[in-house]
Amino acid sequence: MIELVGADTPRKSKQKVEAEESDAGESFNSTSLEDYLRIVEAEKKARGAGKPKIGVIVASGQIVDGEAPPGSVGGDSLAALVRQAALDDEVKALVLMTTGMRPRERAPGALELRSKATADPESYRQWLELMRHQFSFMEPELGERLVECHRRVGPLSQYRDFVAIDQFDVRDRIATLKPPLLLIRGADDPASPPEYEMEIHRALPGSHYVKLSHAGHFPMAEKPEDFNRAIDDFLAAHA
Repeated sequence: MIELVGADTPRKSKQKVEAEESDAGESFNSTSLEDYLRIVEAEKKARGAGKPKIGVIVASGQIVDGEAPPGSVGGDSLAALVRQAALDDEVKALVLMTTGMRPRERAPGALELRSKATADPESYRQWLELMRHQFSFMEPELGERLVECHRRVGPLSQYRDFVAIDQFDVRDRIATLKPPLLLIRGADDPASPPEYEMEIHRALPGSHYVKLSHAGHFPMAEKPEDFNRAIDDFLAAHA
């Protein structure tokens, strides 16, 4: 017998498990698909009853402009996922990190360095050292692991990332973002980029803006406790 007890099952629910026989004549226990799915669904509800949930949009793979299938990061595809979350009634809030609503302002030669690094060893060395400097607020072991990730992916992917980002501009419709919004920025980013998060914060009254000191481009990895505390406080305020 299968016994199910949970928040959505005030009394014990028991389903009969029947003995069946395989083509080879061996016996085994079975239950109907309908009963199994009902039990799984009830267990999911019981586990999640009354608990807030956090959804995560994962961007993994080579970054390209426009749309891209799973396994790559397309600028338009990623924007569509964020918009889908923003329009979903079950999504109560959004948390965005190191983000902007307009094309980036780049240091002179930023694109050229990454383009040259694909073929020129000295440019490649400079690019890799630049990446290592970006991770200066992280634990050394984690920073080196991320440097190794950059080494495997290569500078061409980052070049394409920059090209795609530099065409991203939603200033004309940023005000349509309705869920409560938390913006988190590492205050000491080695690249010293403009305060793009503050621009969004000013464009969206009621949004929350948190700056974490001794953190740069990756505050979730550089100051994880402070980062998580900021999210917990934000979620508690909108529970």
